[in-house]
Amino acid sequence: MNNYVIGAGVAGLTLAMYDTNFKIFDDNPLGLLKNKYTLGPRLLQYNKWTREFFFMYEELLGFLGKVRINTAQIGFSENHFIADDASEGFKKKYSKITRNREDYEHSFLSAGKNSIDHFIFDGCEDNYIELFKRMERLIRSRGQIIDAKVQNINLNKKTIVDSNNVKYDYDNLVSTIPVTILFSILGKEIPHLDFSTNKKHFYIAEYNSINEQTSKKYAYVYSVDGKYTRKTFFKDYITFETVEHHDAAIIDGCKIIDAKENFPIQITKSHNIQDVNEIYMLGRLAQWRHDIRFDTLPEIITKIREHIYG
Repeated sequence: MNNYVIGAGVAGLTLAMYDTNFKIFDDNPLGLLKNKYTLGPRLLQYNKWTREFFFMYEELLGFLGKVRINTAQIGFSENHFIADDASEGFKKKYSKITRNREDYEHSFLSAGKNSIDHFIFDGCEDNYIELFKRMERLIRSRGQIIDAKVQNINLNKKTIVDSNNVKYDYDNLVSTIPVTILFSILGKEIPHLDFSTNKKHFYIAEYNSINEQTSKKYAYVYSVDGKYTRKTFFKDYITFETVEHHDAAIIDGCKIIDAKENFPIQITKSHNIQDVNEIYMLGRLAQWRHDIRFDTLPEIITKIREHIYG
């Protein structure tokens, strides 16, 4: 079978890890994961699927004997007080601030959790990026990465033309890129669904004494106080997320050292798109589902593979 996946981000690499029959089109594997600073909490959440994943690939990826389980605590700041749980009122306020709607989806605010069990690797500073860097190297060594973008898909002939003008026949195709971009490649009109996104702004800041104390208890904190919507604590810096551009050089008492602004990635309403013209959808912006994370991908990948192979 000629099987291909568009996009070598988290979803595409995970699929290619499970299935060596798939090759990935991407001229920039890992994408935003290669940023100098981490733009928010990236936890390899523990569940039965990720447990099985590490059971299968721990040695192959070079993590044998280094994988452990840790627990991240989450805080919720309202009226400048950090609580261990989010009230119904907090959830509505947060949804209104971040998505302009008072109703909220189950997956918002870390799916309502106040603590998350997750995998860490001894000797690794950024567990998430380290995992996907190793996955990318392994998948590349298998010859599964095509360093090019997909620029044309002919649904009738089941062919792909990449940015190097090379043509490929395909039997099965999985897309992990934003579904709106896929429609553009296909030359099709976008369905009458709400594909709106809100912009996120990220500000990297130094620690101050108050946040240093907070970081000893919490991995990250959501907020409806107005200054930021979430702050995530890392070893040497804090990442603040906001819905509005922040002009000042200080945020929450911390000096800003870098900024990444105007990312239109906040899904306002989930849809769960599973396929487009027999192209399988996989990933948060491909399926347009807010609850897609690394730990939810294996179950979806299993269903896609069952559909392909029977």
